Amino acid sequence: MRPRAIGSPMDIAVAGFSHTDKDIEARLDLLRSLGVTSIQTSIDWSKVEKTPGVLDWSESDADALLFKKHGLKWVPFVIVGPWYVTPEFVRRDPKMVMLRCLEHDRDSAIPSIWCPRLRDYVRDYLRIFSDHYMPMGVIESVDVGISGDYGEAIYSVWGNWPGEYHSHPGYWCGDALAVADFRRSVIERYPGGVGSLNRAWRTNFTSFDEVRPFLPAKAPSERAWQELLQWYRGSMASYAGFFMKTARAAFSGTDLYLCTGGDMAPEHGSDFSADAKVAAEYGCGMRITNEASSYPMNVRLTRLVDSSCRFYGAYFGHEPASVVTPEGMLGRIFNAVSSGARQLFLYNSADLLTESDGKQVAGAAGRFLQANASLLKVTSPIVDTALYYPNPSLDQARVHLEPGQLASSYFGDIASQMRRFMDFDFVDDRLIRDGALKGKSVLIIAAAEVMDDATCARVEQWVREGGALFILGSRPTDWDGS
Repeated sequence: MRPRAIGSPMDIAVAGFSHTDKDIEARLDLLRSLGVTSIQTSIDWSKVEKTPGVLDWSESDADALLFKKHGLKWVPFVIVGPWYVTPEFVRRDPKMVMLRCLEHDRDSAIPSIWCPRLRDYVRDYLRIFSDHYMPMGVIESVDVGISGDYGEAIYSVWGNWPGEYHSHPGYWCGDALAVADFRRSVIERYPGGVGSLNRAWRTNFTSFDEVRPFLPAKAPSERAWQELLQWYRGSMASYAGFFMKTARAAFSGTDLYLCTGGDMAPEHGSDFSADAKVAAEYGCGMRITNEASSYPMNVRLTRLVDSSCRFYGAYFGHEPASVVTPEGMLGRIFNAVSSGARQLFLYNSADLLTESDGKQVAGAAGRFLQANASLLKVTSPIVDTALYYPNPSLDQARVHLEPGQLASSYFGDIASQMRRFMDFDFVDDRLIRDGALKGKSVLIIAAAEVMDDATCARVEQWVREGGALFILGSRPTDWDGS
């Protein structure tokens, strides 16, 4: 990991360019004049290694060497796991176990994150990739894709080209390895035996052997649902930890970004503060992929990642998930700078580069980027106010959404409107437990219907030490209704 002083230039990475493009050399020179520092390309493992041990790097070699020729660095998007990049010989390995959904009790074609055999392939591929490309001296950072749609640190949502296999938004923890791990976690949580579990969950199991993951509609109690989500999300965060530890060993001294996205819907299995803590442990960062053209909405979607990374000591970057207007580019620049991002990621579009009189010129978004290049530096924002991120309450609302629909809530409206008047950090239960309220003068709790009693205790302690607490709406209850 390269040390990055406050005030040093931000990395500006852009995707959508290849050595095969028309006028590519003129485009690369123009991008560099706009302040772009690197080009990102995706590496399709299934094309690189069609036969075990036989690797063809020719396409990526041509890209990387061309970028280097024009004074640009390279950001390889290295993805291992999703169906569309995983070689057939990996998926057909007799020791491989696939993710299995709870909704239909059917396998996907995506390897299970609980499968030890998948981890063997991860270790080998990352090492081989590093051995080939690190000596070239062209890598600026590595975007690390570990699991779900397009490599994000989530379970399969829509999947990639899902007509090829069983895929849908849902809960992918029905395979035998996942069931065994969930049962293990429940036994560890309730060492007093199945009776203590029954009292907490309001169930009547006769033994732990009957315990297995369940869908939200079949949750026996709010506590049972929240504890299953803790395990489901924790499993993905644990897999991210394995992946980033392995990547750090392979790419020593290189910036590594854990790719993630979405809004932490329960079926995604993502936990942004847990991921940030894991990334920091291994000297890595996070790339959050959910921005668009609305600055207030972008704050609401990116700020938990940003706040968590700054607290735990990880770096981070922002990536859009949809089309961004030229004016939206200005909002993205402001969001990155005011949040303390190390990286701003862009996609090629007609607004970034265009053609005029047969020449490549900057589009409207490109001109905004160029005009604000001097502002694109790493910052360390001083934020005095915290806004509680009520994920347990949002989970209750999200389970009633249509698949793929983002949560639109009173909390989201509050967060977006508050940023018009003041800056704030998001703090969730984990951040509060780990001490993120230290140094904050104000905590606002809005639209929190459910809150862990341990979080309540930490907030009370912080108030007794002089913090100012504001509650908007009704007071939350704990998981048992108190």
